Amino acid sequence: MNGPAITRATPDRVPALASVLAAGFEADPMVRWPFHDHDVRSRAEPMFAGLLTEYQRLGIAWEAGDGAGVAGWIPPGSDVGLAQANVATWPLIPQLTDDGGARYRAFWGWLEAHVPTSRTGCSTWWRSIPRCRARGSVVH
Repeated sequence: MNGPAITRATPDRVPALASVLAAGFEADPMVRWPFHDHDVRSRAEPMFAGLLTEYQRLGIAWEAGDGAGVAGWIPPGSDVGLAQANVATWPLIPQLTDDGGARYRAFWGWLEAHVPTSRTGCSTWWRSIPRCRARGSVVH
C-alpha cells in the first residue's frame, strides 16, 4: 500500500500541524463549545500548538506526509496518560476563552473521569486529515 510516510512530528512542524488541527476541528462541537462557538479556528490554533508541543516532547505526535494529516497516539502500556499529555493546554485556555476556561475545565474534567485507567490498545486522542472525510475526529 502506497501513501504518505508517517513520521514523528518534530518541533519545527508544530505551527503547520497546529493549523491542520485547527482547520480539522473548527466545526467539532467538542472544540467549539469551550470557545462559545466564535473565532474557533483562531483560538484553537494556539491551543493545538501548545498541545502538539507537549505531545511532540512526549514522542506521541505524528505527521502524515507534509501536513497531509496529524495525530496524537498514546501507545498501549505507555506511562503517558491523557491528563499528562494535555497539561500544556491548561495555561493557554483562560486567555483563549470568554469564560476563563470554565467550559474547557468542565468538559475535560468529565472526559478524564470517564477514560479507562487501563488500555490494551493504542489510544488515538485526536487526528485531523484535511484531504479526506475523516476531518477532526477524536477516538479512543
